Amino acid sequence: MPTISAYTANGGTSFTLSGTGFADGATSLLYGDVLQDDQGRYYGFDEFSGGTRLNVVGPDGVSRSVIRVSTAGGISTAFITGQP
Repeated sequence: MPTISAYTANGGTSFTLSGTGFADGATSLLYGDVLQDDQGRYYGFDEFSGGTRLNVVGPDGVSRSVIRVSTAGGISTAFITGQP
């Protein structure tokens, strides 16, 4: 099951999630009830560092205050980012 341990804003809609259990190509993000599937290199997200980091370009107009990661292994607990 994935876990999120940190959120880092990178400017605009870009941010990085740190944690464990992330899987490239098999990961979705949930912003509250809004689902984002990976849609490729320039929109979506890329997994790095052996499944411990996701670089994300998120959708416009969606609150990033609570984020969950969904993989084939399950859904993470909600992570409070401190962002609007």
